[in-house]
Amino acid sequence: MAKDEDGRGGTWKALKQRWSGRTADRGSASEDAARLRSRRPTAPERPRVFTTSNQKGGVGKTTIAINLAGALNQLGEDVLFVDLDPQGNASTALGIDHRAQDIASVYELLLGEVTLEEAIQESPSQRGLFCVPATLDLAGAEIELVSLVARESRLKTAITAQLQSMADEERFDYILANPPFNISDWSGDLLREDHRWRF
Repeated sequence: MAKDEDGRGGTWKALKQRWSGRTADRGSASEDAARLRSRRPTAPERPRVFTTSNQKGGVGKTTIAINLAGALNQLGEDVLFVDLDPQGNASTALGIDHRAQDIASVYELLLGEVTLEEAIQESPSQRGLFCVPATLDLAGAEIELVSLVARESRLKTAITAQLQSMADEERFDYILANPPFNISDWSGDLLREDHRWRF
């Protein structure tokens, strides 16, 4: 194979020329953003549900979930983020003050004390990105839910009831659930249940 001036084969030279042309044609970051918006995917016919989970902590699970929610929202989708981690880091990242007094959270939602409509808060930084915040009370929820009937579907039931009361154009396009890092009985039930959601 013939070598070019860098001592590499002709294939390397061809790739280098092709890449140079591609980067020259790309334009600015704002043009990239406009190009991305023009390729906006078709919104799903019914809300799609995603759960991010991992047995080990500190692997970027919450970061991935928040960035996925933000990216979908920037594409024009309405996103509901359900923070199920008592630490509430996702709620904080979305700009929700989950340490405020008398805040309606996912804890009260799971116990049936509030409706989803009462617990939802819109992120102050991104329109169309909604969050059901988590509080430290959620740490004891698994023990309190043990005696309740159909505990694994309580979140699904609360969300389904809200969605059925909304007009089609008001519904969320995506629902992201972010459970705590350990796969407990409760979060395991959530993982098994999320693929069965039908709206």
